[in-house]
Amino acid sequence: LVSFEHGAGRVVLDDFDCNNLFCSPTGVLYLLPVGGRVIQKLVALTLQTVVAAESLPAELQFVAVGICVTKDEVIYVLDVDDDNDIHRILRINPSESLKPTVVGQVPSDQTDLWSLFVTEAGTIYVLDQGERKVLAFRPGSTSAIEVLQCLDDF
Repeated sequence: LVSFEHGAGRVVLDDFDCNNLFCSPTGVLYLLPVGGRVIQKLVALTLQTVVAAESLPAELQFVAVGICVTKDEVIYVLDVDDDNDIHRILRINPSESLKPTVVGQVPSDQTDLWSLFVTEAGTIYVLDQGERKVLAFRPGSTSAIEVLQCLDDF
């Protein structure tokens, strides 16, 4: 992982396995290591664990494939555990608690959930790469609506 500033790059991390990463609006880099069972953040060139799935009650443990962090450092993860038919969105607010809250259930027929994004207004968008569509969760709703279907021949 290389950081660029003033036209020059420097190595920040040189040995890590990462499935996904996200830079929060405040400039904090969050990472999902391979396996998706830990959320980490980069602090002064050191990876710190924010929350590990194994530290949570069994029903809230996660296998995160996507991450998004708001300007208030509230963490959203796309939890996809196909072995247990779990497809959900978890919200973690470290300033309040490390216990996740389920804020969305993704229909289990979605085949290849890949990433998510949360707007300032609180709408959560999820990309289903397999079905080639985007789902949206409006604030206060735990059910998805389809907002975009990609054409098969683009």
